[in-house]
Amino acid sequence: MERLSAESKVLRIEERQKQFVVSDDSGEPRTLYPDGKKHTEKDVNGKKTTTKTAWEGSELVVETKVGRSGKLTETYRVESEGKQLFVVSRLDDSALAAPISIQRVYDRAEAQP
Repeated sequence: MERLSAESKVLRIEERQKQFVVSDDSGEPRTLYPDGKKHTEKDVNGKKTTTKTAWEGSELVVETKVGRSGKLTETYRVESEGKQLFVVSRLDDSALAAPISIQRVYDRAEAQP
């Protein structure tokens, strides 16, 4: 749930063989495997989380099980000729009256020499 409420000013994405490592201002990296299979990891609080990551066209979609009845869906999309990354986070949970959606936009940083 921290990912939904966190206000990150910097998002770093490293592409490695068959995986992406995403980290933000908190410094806690997340490893995403875009193979469409479920992967189980422990979150920063030591709780097991199940995540499924897959490409849907040009968007990277990450679905994470939250609690007993919730799902957090994060969609990563590059726009503006690769200069901006849009991240839409949507929380669906039966305990909520309606889903919660948050959109974040990150500008690409210039490469360091």
